[in-house]
Amino acid sequence: NLTGQAACVQCPAGEFQPERGQTSCDLCGAGGYCDDTEDCGGGFTPCPAGSYNEKTGSSSPDACQQCPVGTSSPIAGAVSSETCASCRAGTFG
Repeated sequence: NLTGQAACVQCPAGEFQPERGQTSCDLCGAGGYCDDTEDCGGGFTPCPAGSYNEKTGSSSPDACQQCPVGTSSPIAGAVSSETCASCRAGTFG
């Protein structure tokens, strides 16, 4: 029962809540992490381009895995290594 609260409860690491007036937090989705729950958007930060995160509930940028050598990905917030494509002929990565 959350009625009569003296203060709002901070979402734990790995969870976020982007909406006002809610009664619970949501598990941080794949493709990023939730480490600053006071940030705009409830604290979800997408992994940068060139990386991905397949797991939910992550609370650190360390959860973002780098694309393997010889591949790249222009997509921020990628949820799978399948976004890491081999570099084209004439390029490297």
